[in-house]
Amino acid sequence: MELPPRSSVRQWVSRLVRSPLRVQSYRNLCYLGVLFVLVTVYTALFSAIIAVGFSLLVYLVGIVVLGAIPPLFHWIAAIERLTIRLVVGVDIRPATSTISSGSYWQRYRRLLTDRQTWGVAVYLFGAFWLASLSVGVLLAMIATGVSFLGAPLYYQHAPVLAYGPIPRTPMPVELLFGWDSLLVGLQTTLTLGSFRVDSLWAAVAVSLGGAVILLVALELASVLTTLWMRVAQRLLSTERYWEPLRARFRRA
Repeated sequence: MELPPRSSVRQWVSRLVRSPLRVQSYRNLCYLGVLFVLVTVYTALFSAIIAVGFSLLVYLVGIVVLGAIPPLFHWIAAIERLTIRLVVGVDIRPATSTISSGSYWQRYRRLLTDRQTWGVAVYLFGAFWLASLSVGVLLAMIATGVSFLGAPLYYQHAPVLAYGPIPRTPMPVELLFGWDSLLVGLQTTLTLGSFRVDSLWAAVAVSLGGAVILLVALELASVLTTLWMRVAQRLLSTERYWEPLRARFRRA
């Protein structure tokens, strides 16, 4: 997947119409679903580590438990890079480690103070909100679009109602005179109304509306994923802090 440049309105409309024909649209949609599952697991994992760590601080074991959080950030970054490469098709390469020597403590202290470590924390915080909001919105849009799309098939056997703000009162024009100004305003009342789909033409119109909703849902998933990939490319290009340690184990 190549991150597309900024496009004009005409290009965006063309992308919207062609979105069901692109495999990448469904890959982006699947990625948001996979991201929602992963951030749920991450949240449960970090909640457990923090709860156990603080509860064991009086025994000093909690310091070791809480000290596992910074390395865990980088391991999660590796999982995210792999997930993005497999699902979305964007290859995010980790940076080569600048640590070639030093004790474990010196390496850990560098890891603890590096901004890239906390960049992964920012990534995970943003991923939680992105996945939660996008999955909720997209599921609602897909469910609504699919139900509208099939309206011509079942409108005679089940009630199909469409809701929306419909003006129920006339719209009077008011002239208000102030001390030094003349105000012209329109005043009306909008109430939530509905209409029943009881003809084939109305059902087809509702079905077209459902198709538009599904197109927008696919394009919205693509836009969100594209923007999030730009964030991921900045925050997940972490260094290979434990590469020297791996090499030492290989030699052993």
